[in-house]
Amino acid sequence: MDHATKSRIMSHMNADHPLSIVDYLVHYGQVAPAAIGNQSPGAENPPRIVDFNYTDMTIEYYSSTDNVLSSGSMTKEVIIPLDPPIDSPAGARSSLVNMAQVAANARGFAPHQLNEFRGPVSVIDYGTLGIIGYLFGVVAVPGLFLQPFELLGSKGLLNGGTLLERTPLTSEVEKWAGPVLALTIVVHVFEIMLVIAPILKRYRAPLAVKVKWIVSTFFEGINSVLRLKAIIRGIETH
Repeated sequence: MDHATKSRIMSHMNADHPLSIVDYLVHYGQVAPAAIGNQSPGAENPPRIVDFNYTDMTIEYYSSTDNVLSSGSMTKEVIIPLDPPIDSPAGARSSLVNMAQVAANARGFAPHQLNEFRGPVSVIDYGTLGIIGYLFGVVAVPGLFLQPFELLGSKGLLNGGTLLERTPLTSEVEKWAGPVLALTIVVHVFEIMLVIAPILKRYRAPLAVKVKWIVSTFFEGINSVLRLKAIIRGIETH
């Protein structure tokens, strides 16, 4: 394999698929995850492919568990056979993709990473947020958030009453707002634990992305879940 082709393959993998390189080390190279240093995005000297040919690739990584090695360096190299080997540069992509899928699945992960958060986009999304926000308002500051119902009630301002007068409609809203909000929160928490959290873990979402999806689902519930699943479908078909 000529130097230019080899460099192009290695540069692509090192720049765009750092998680796959770690997966190769763990699954095929039998390196303990805790022994691989500098795995965080943007870290200096991350694991990288330093040689590539038709039968194997060499991955260099910073050892996080060893002291300075006998060579005077804290880096190690692992040679990993290609599975299957390739007979031309054109076969590199399919071989590396197949190995990435096998290695990631063996570790309980997806070969792709979730790096995107998508907030409310539809009328339904914003409507749901409005309802949840209103319920929180009724529970937290009932005197303010119940005024619309006092205005519309049989003894409300529109019918000659005052804002301070209680109406049957006002009382019903105040009575059920707390239980409905509590039930909604319980459902949303279960959605986070049973649906959102496993997806975020499998797709190794960065902390900031995790927090955004969890907060979004806490308030929106199923709408947030559906948006996340749509993104995952896009990732899987990319």
